[in-house]
Formats: sequence, C-alpha cells, structure tokens
Amino acid sequence: MSHMLMKRCTAWSALLSLVLGFLMPATTHAAGAAVLSLTGPGKVNVGQVFSVQVRLDPKGEDIDTVRINGSYPKDQVRWIGATLGSDFPSSSPNTFFDEGSGRFSIGAFRLGSGTRKATTVATITFRARANGNVKIALDSTSRAISAGENRLSSAQSLKISIGGKAVDKLVVEQPITLPTKEEVAEKPELASMLRISSLTHTDPDVWYRSRDIVISWESAGKAIERNLFSLDGYADGTPRATVQGQTVSQTVPRDGIWFAHVEAAYTDGTSQTASLRLQVDATPPRRPVPLADQDLVPPTVPNAIRYGTTDDASGVERYRIALAGRSLEVTDTSYPLPELEPGVHVASVTAIDRAGNESTNDVSIEVVPALGEPSGPADLSDRLGTWWGIFGRPLFALLFVALVALLLALPWVFGIQRRTRKRSK
Repeated sequence: MSHMLMKRCTAWSALLSLVLGFLMPATTHAAGAAVLSLTGPGKVNVGQVFSVQVRLDPKGEDIDTVRINGSYPKDQVRWIGATLGSDFPSSSPNTFFDEGSGRFSIGAFRLGSGTRKATTVATITFRARANGNVKIALDSTSRAISAGENRLSSAQSLKISIGGKAVDKLVVEQPITLPTKEEVAEKPELASMLRISSLTHTDPDVWYRSRDIVISWESAGKAIERNLFSLDGYADGTPRATVQGQTVSQTVPRDGIWFAHVEAAYTDGTSQTASLRLQVDATPPRRPVPLADQDLVPPTVPNAIRYGTTDDASGVERYRIALAGRSLEVTDTSYPLPELEPGVHVASVTAIDRAGNESTNDVSIEVVPALGEPSGPADLSDRLGTWWGIFGRPLFALLFVALVALLLALPWVFGIQRRTRKRSK
C-alpha cells in the first residue's frame, strides 16, 4: 500500500514539475529593461544634412555590447555616415549600410565592464533628398547585451518631416565652382554664393589619413567684412569663433566625420553660412586573425584560411592575401588555398580600411606528402624492390635480425627447461 502511495506521489510530483516548467520561464527568464531610441530634428528641409543619435537607456542593466539594426526610406534620405559614441568605442564585425535597400546594422562594444548610464551609442548622418514624412526605424532584432544575454525590451523609431524649401545653409558634398563675373551680371542672386573647400580633404565622400585639415572659402561677388568658423562633429553646427582671413588650418583630435562651418558677414550687412563634411581615419584596422581550416594535410585535401578584423572609423574595405609568391586582394573573409607543395608555407593577411591604412598578420600552413609519395629523394632501398625496400633500411634490418635470433634461441630455451624438470623428478 505504501509502495503504491509513493508511486502516485512521484507521478503527481512529475506532473507538477512539468506544469511549472511551462509557467516558470516567463518569470525566471524575464526580458531586460534596456531601451534603444532615436533622437534628432523633427523637421528638416530638402538638401539639409542632419544627424540622428542612437540612444541607449540601460535602466539598471549592465550593457557591454549593442547591435543596432534599422532601416530608412532610401528615396527620401541618403546615408552619409555613422560614428560611434565614447562609451561604446569599438566596432563589431558585420557593421554595414546598404544604400540599395535602405537597411543598416551597427555593432558596438566596450572592453571590460558594461555601463548602466544612458548614453549615445552612435550618431548617424543623413541628407534629406525629397519632401514628405519619413520614418527612421529600429528593428526588433536590435540587441543590448549584458554578459552574453540580450537585455533589450524595446527599440523605438523617429519620424521626421522634410520640407520642400531648400535650406539656407549650404552643405557641400562636392566642390562648388563659383560663377563668373558675366554670370553674376546676368543673375545678381549668384553674387551671394559662398564657396567652401578643403585643400587637404578635397572630396567629402573620401576618407583621408591626415588629421591636419586646411579649410578655405570665398564669395562670388560680395566683400566679406567678418568671418566666423568652427569645426565639430555636427552637421547642423554653428560657426562661433572669429578668424582672420579666409583660410584656417586645424588638427582634429580623433578619427571620424567632421564638419567645418563658416559664416561670412558681408559689408552690406547680410551674411551667409556654409558647411563642409570631412572624413578622417588615421588609425589602421586591428590586426586580422588568420586561421587555417586544417594543418598537416596533403596537397589534394581542400583547405582554406579564414580571417577577419574591425576598424572603428572608415571600416575594413578589403584584404590582401600574399602566399607562395602570389598576391591578390579580396573582400571575402575566407580564401580557398591553392594546391601547395609539401612543406611549411606562410600566408600574410593584410586588412585595408577605406582610408588606405593597413595592418598585417601571418599564419603558417604545413602541407605533408600524400600517401604513397616519397618524402624525400629516392634512395637505393626505393629502387630495389619491395623486400629490399623494407629490410634494406637500418631499423627494419635490426628488428629482423633480433626476431631471427629469438626464433633460433627458443628450442635451446625449451630444451633447458625440459632437462631441469627431469632432474627435479
């Protein structure tokens, strides 16, 4: 009776455990509280360059890694670039933007402990293309990770209204040619055109390795009485410092996207502002870590090396592979090895970012002879047939002699044992 009671109790306990197993995960593995959101201007004009900040509010969570997945209407805004914030300074692999689909993914992490303070993870810069209401959205696949576990509860989006009127501030994306005196005489409104350019960073879409920047500006027709200038990381920044002349040389303190802002006050009491985008990356990518799929394999066995690294500013553009006297550049993060001769080979993998900075690391691959292949020059034993090829080698010959001696000694040993037994009887 007691035995059956114990079995029934055990069955009820198992059933209770099963029910609790379905109910408990909602409480024991509750979603985190962290929130990702977007902040930026509520309204911009066509042609204006504006910035959107990706904000993280950990809400008590200890966050060490963030993955920002999102989208934007590619027909209404154009992606210009993205920079990471100081609290998450390192870029994760698979960070990209796709102008064709209007999708982006930004990975960022910090070394050591996580952070619990609200902070800007990244700043994304766009240019308004066409009027209308746009939505820059963060996907639910975004992540805020603490010790390997996603602690993100929600990812919010941002709506921006783009007006049809052109902006007063001129944000230069390509160098502007000033109108001629004849063109100004024909169209007086061209006289107020302000041209800003860089002697060192001539193309706003190109990344440059130099942090020393020279900016100059000039007006098409009006005389400039006073100049204001500033250099910062904001597309909508305001020039504040009075400068002499119309050329400024400055050194930026770190890599990233910068904006030079100029305000020209004319003698007739009017003024005009203009900005120029500059992209700086003076730091090489982190050293790649190449690894071979297999080692100590014959040439006929398929093999490959795999590698990867990150770059915090412009991003890794391509890799250069140097092996067996050949060199080629690829964008993939794996390289199928050609059939190599037996021996030790060294493959050099160089990561190159969009500014041309490079970092290199090596990996060794040892190739062994295929089965049945001689490992060195053929000797006499290889030329005189199978039996001599085996027994003609010193080690095998020694073992053979020892075996023959043992066989010859066995009758003598057994004979001694028989005689010893007879005497003992």
